[in-house]
Amino acid sequence: MMLAVGFGLVTGLGEIAIRSVLKFAFGHLMRVPLQFVWMAPLANLLLFALTGVAVWILGKMAPPLLSRRPVIAFFAALTFLAWLLLVPRLSPWAALVLSAGLGWQLSKLLSMREALSRGRTQVALATAIVLLTLCVNAVLYFRERAATGSLVAARDGAPNVLLIIWDTVRARSLGLYGRELATTPHLEALADRGATFTQAISTSPWTLPAHASMFTGRLPHETSVAWYSPLDGEHTTLAERLQEHGWMTAAFAANVLYVDWEHGLFRGFAHFEDFRVTPGQIMVSSSIGGRIFQGDGGWTPGFLRTLLGHEHEFIGRKWADQVNADFLAWLDNSGTDRPFFAALNFFDAHLPYAPPAPFDTLFGPRRRKTSFGERFSRLLERREKWDLGAEDLEAEVRMYEASIAYLDDRLALLLDSLATRGVLDNTLVIVTSDHGEAFGEHEDFEHGSSLYFEQTHVPLVISLPGNVPEGFVIEEPVSTREIAATIEAIATDGTAPAMPGPSLTRFWTGVASGTPNVAVSELVPGRTPDDRMTSILATGLKYIVNVDERVELYDAERDWAEARDLSAIAGVDTLLNRLRSAVDRATSCGGPQCCCPLPPNVFPSSDGAGTRLPGTTRE
Repeated sequence: MMLAVGFGLVTGLGEIAIRSVLKFAFGHLMRVPLQFVWMAPLANLLLFALTGVAVWILGKMAPPLLSRRPVIAFFAALTFLAWLLLVPRLSPWAALVLSAGLGWQLSKLLSMREALSRGRTQVALATAIVLLTLCVNAVLYFRERAATGSLVAARDGAPNVLLIIWDTVRARSLGLYGRELATTPHLEALADRGATFTQAISTSPWTLPAHASMFTGRLPHETSVAWYSPLDGEHTTLAERLQEHGWMTAAFAANVLYVDWEHGLFRGFAHFEDFRVTPGQIMVSSSIGGRIFQGDGGWTPGFLRTLLGHEHEFIGRKWADQVNADFLAWLDNSGTDRPFFAALNFFDAHLPYAPPAPFDTLFGPRRRKTSFGERFSRLLERREKWDLGAEDLEAEVRMYEASIAYLDDRLALLLDSLATRGVLDNTLVIVTSDHGEAFGEHEDFEHGSSLYFEQTHVPLVISLPGNVPEGFVIEEPVSTREIAATIEAIATDGTAPAMPGPSLTRFWTGVASGTPNVAVSELVPGRTPDDRMTSILATGLKYIVNVDERVELYDAERDWAEARDLSAIAGVDTLLNRLRSAVDRATSCGGPQCCCPLPPNVFPSSDGAGTRLPGTTRE
């Protein structure tokens, strides 16, 4: 057992070293909490200790198995496997074979058993882990103290800013935007006290570039973000700008896939919280534990969880209740009357859709439980997640929209808590989403794969008593990149217009922005032009340029479902050329302000194809 403990601690320290080298020397993402400096060693200690118990029991049944060399070879192979699983692009099977060979070779060093079985060695290893943990947390503590201690005085009467981002929430599933189900009664009540945008379009159909745009006011192609590239420090973030003007800044994220400490979105936030500290999160912070319980990509069900029927769970998932509680605890402990800027990312509507009771049966029965045989067959056949029948697909949509209803309910609780604290009336509240979700529309599922409305049309509600008019509805196309300039304009009372992009306040102040009401979206999985898709929405026209340069054109006023591509009809060549010129200029000079003037919608009737643009439920 002492040998297993020794190998577990060595494995944990090795993982820390390997992940650090891969990140700081080669730029690879760790995809683990900052607290992995103690989580990974603890997880490995537990895994190796449990394995040690199993080996001891097996040895009692077959004593020859407890001889020195086989035991050392076994634990050494586990150690090498944990380390090799961290090597990018190395097959797990190759890692398994290599670790077995390396473990057997290392077993020749019989002194290894004695060294790792000594109590002094284990104490030294544990001490090193404790010191690393203390250093990391000391840096975080003094960083926050330094950031808050150097703030200048904010302007008199400066409002608080609360940016609520419902991750993966599409507008068409909201009662506010015409959905028949009562998914958002509380958001609708907030909309009655503020402004609603019926054509708010995200700059990207996936999380990282969409958040980067909201925080910098830039289109995705202007930033450094890509599938494996975080936001760099080239552009000032909204949090940095408000911090310069005296706001306390904090971010609370439930999406730990991209809205975490590694991806650059927390720049400017003096306080941030992402991963939860839970037993499950501790276990998946190690490479072996992550493979067993979480899966290869972080969101894919692990083999063991799938077999046990827990494929609709997410290890360490942070629910809306936890995000609310963390934010309110920070607010209560801030000990200052300074205005705050808090960004809250909620992950409850993201796959896997699993709203808590009683919301899981709000719109119908829970999803059908699959049998063990069906789950095992799906694993063996490597069948796709969305290889579902109509009934099961309907159940997924039902669970998704029930998750939105849960978010809406928790929004009401959060706003009530702020009202009880006496700060809501002086708080600018913005509710939006980073992107939508597809459920078979245009043969797509989930997000990050197209620029159709189901993935880019998002909710946007803005409320601030005495500043934003009540019950105001804006039906012009707007972009989520305009949120940054809007927040700064309202928070600073227009005294520091530094964030790029026009402010949405133009719709109720009457101050013209000098730019067309255009919404540009981009799918940017890489940094090369070959990987890019672009769309533009303006004057009732929806124009898409695909990766292969194929174009699509839709009448966005009468065909919101984008069911009929009009790019091939007679007489639109000139219009297509103007739209392509607008896209090229918008994606080369830095934003929609560079777009060419566009004509009004001149399409003939769509002959009933598709659906009309949904309005809000309010008159």
